[in-house]
Amino acid sequence: MGGIEPTKHVVFIATGTGEAPHNAMIAELLAHGHRGHIFSVVSAREWRDLAYLDVHRELERRYANYKYFALTTREPENLDPKHPKFIGKQHVQDFFGSGRFQESAGVDVDPANTHVFLCGNPLMIGLPTKGREGELMYPEPAGMVEVLEHQRYTLDEPRHPGNVHFEKYW
Repeated sequence: MGGIEPTKHVVFIATGTGEAPHNAMIAELLAHGHRGHIFSVVSAREWRDLAYLDVHRELERRYANYKYFALTTREPENLDPKHPKFIGKQHVQDFFGSGRFQESAGVDVDPANTHVFLCGNPLMIGLPTKGREGELMYPEPAGMVEVLEHQRYTLDEPRHPGNVHFEKYW
C-alpha cells in the first residue's frame, strides 16, 4: 500500500460492510511481505455477521504478524448480565479507549509506528465538525477519531498528513 512503510504497524477498524475494503488492503500488505504487525478489528451485531471470520483465522495461522479481533454487540453474552459469559456490548471505541486493544496486540502500538484505517458506521468513525471559532466538536458518544486523538494519533487530512485514515459510506 502506497505510503505505508513496510515496518510500520497497521490497524484496520471496521463495522459491518466496512470490513470488505480492509480485506483487500490486508491481502495486499501480506502479499507484499509487510513486516510490521497488521491488525483487523471488526465489530458486528452477531457472530454470524462476521462473514470472513474463517478466512481471518487462516491468515492468523499463516502470518505471525497478523491478528484478527472480532467483537459483537447483540449476542446473549453482550445483552444479558445473567449470561454466564456476559461481557457486555463490545464497541471498538471501548476496546481501544479501555486499553484492551493495546494489551491484546502483544506489541507496542503507538502513533509513532502505526497507521489506523477506519471504515463503516459514521458513528463509529466519529468525525468532528468545526464550531464557530474553528474548534473541533466531537459527536456523542465518542467515535474512534476522538478516542485515537486522545492517544496522540492525528487525522489524515488534505495538507495535514496524519496516521488516521477513514472511509465514510453514508
